[in-house]
Amino acid sequence: MADSFDRPSPDTAPRREPLPWQEPKSATDDPDAPERVRKLLASPNYRPADSDFDFLNGEDTRGVRLEIDYLKAELELRRRGVEHTIVVFGSTRIGEAAAAAQITLHELSTKTESLEDAFLSATADSQEYRSGGPS
Repeated sequence: MADSFDRPSPDTAPRREPLPWQEPKSATDDPDAPERVRKLLASPNYRPADSDFDFLNGEDTRGVRLEIDYLKAELELRRRGVEHTIVVFGSTRIGEAAAAAQITLHELSTKTESLEDAFLSATADSQEYRSGGPS
């Protein structure tokens, strides 16, 4: 689509003066410049964010850190070909029930059986007890 203005593109436009990074000042023009640049480059604010641990460990970046932790685990699982996982929090009773039913548990497993199916298999011979309290 043609531009409605008749102007040269920015990269071909002639300049009256060079840009600052094209022709830096000489030490005679600004004797303090090298020291200011050194301080700027050494400043924590100039560090790239991914290598600035003070920044990364801040409260405002907590969500990003958690996302990266999840991504790291996800990429490792994909690399190993794991397509399905079950994460269980909080109880060692699952291990006891599985051992009693002679079911082998694996930390990472590609089995597609659901947790509910595994529980029903492990407790198939169990009795259900209810209290005699009011209904």
